[in-house]
Amino acid sequence: MLNFVTTFKRLMIFSFLLLIVLNLFHNVAAETQAEANAANIDLLWMLICAVLVFMMQAGFMCLESGIIRNKNNINVALKNVSDFGISIVCYWIVGYGFMFGASKSGFIGLDDFFFDPTGAESSGPAMTFFIFQSMFCATAASIISGAVAERLKFNSYLIITAFVGTLLYPVVGHWAWANSDDNF
Repeated sequence: MLNFVTTFKRLMIFSFLLLIVLNLFHNVAAETQAEANAANIDLLWMLICAVLVFMMQAGFMCLESGIIRNKNNINVALKNVSDFGISIVCYWIVGYGFMFGASKSGFIGLDDFFFDPTGAESSGPAMTFFIFQSMFCATAASIISGAVAERLKFNSYLIITAFVGTLLYPVVGHWAWANSDDNF
C-alpha cells in the first residue's frame, strides 16, 4: 500500500506540474490570439466605417433629389452611381499613388499606381485602407454633384468626376495625410 501512495503522490505532482506548464503555454498563445483578434477587429471597424461613408452616397442622392425639379430625379441618381464608379476607378489607377506614394517635393506621390498589395505581408490592412480611402474619394465627388445639379450636362459632370478622383482629392489628401505612419 505504501508503494501505491508514493506512486499516487508522484502522479499527482507530475499532473500538477503538467497543468502549470500547459497553462503557461496557453497564456502565451492567448496573448498572441488576443493581438490577432484586436488587429482583425480594427480591420472590421474600418470596413464598417467605409460602409457608413458609402451610405453617404445615398444620403446625398436623396438630398439632391429633394432640391431639384422632379423631372431630373433619375438624372441625379444616375450621376451618383456613375460618379461612384468613375471616381473609384480613377482613384485606383492614379489617385492612390498620388495620395500615398513617396513624394520628392511634397506635392504629389510618385509611385503605387494601379494599387495592388497582393503578396505583401500587410495586404489585408492595405486593401482595407484602400477601400476606406476610396469611399471618401467617391463621397467627395458626389458632393460636387449637388452643387452642379441641373447646371451641367452629364458628360461634363463625368469629366469633373474623373478630375476629382484623379487629381483633386488625391493631391489635397497627400498634403494632409501622406506623412502619416500608415504607409501600406
